[in-house]
Amino acid sequence: MDAIEKVDILSERIMSLPSGNEQIDLLSRHLERKVDKRRNTESGVEMAVISEIISKHGIVNLSELCQCYTSSKRTIERKFKETVGVSAKFFARLTRFQSSLELIRQGKFGSLSEVAHTMGYADQSHFTRDFREFSGSRPKHFFDRCHEVVNNFPEWNK
Repeated sequence: MDAIEKVDILSERIMSLPSGNEQIDLLSRHLERKVDKRRNTESGVEMAVISEIISKHGIVNLSELCQCYTSSKRTIERKFKETVGVSAKFFARLTRFQSSLELIRQGKFGSLSEVAHTMGYADQSHFTRDFREFSGSRPKHFFDRCHEVVNNFPEWNK
């Protein structure tokens, strides 16, 4: 099975899931498995970049990261794509989105613009664009649905 067939199968599995949360979780698990699979076979630089992106919740400047590891941006991107299966930039965006989603889930914010600012987005519209791309809905709509689910299951309010 070639890489394109694998991507098609993953895409079908993601699209068959009923909720955005389940889709995000499946994609996250897939990427984590790819990272774990390559962890022992790849050089320390790629693993260090992955760890740095995760530890900083995706709020990284890839050019600065490349300087820290004395590697060209192109080399990091190429090796990262080989290791993880997506570009370092996409991985950082996805990591930042996941961190934003976690803030929203925990209710640790006053407004969505505060989440956008905390997570290093240039403005709320940039945050909304990324949020919609990864979740399929606007943050406000997602947030309202989360409260709706919790209200329907009072035991989750504890």
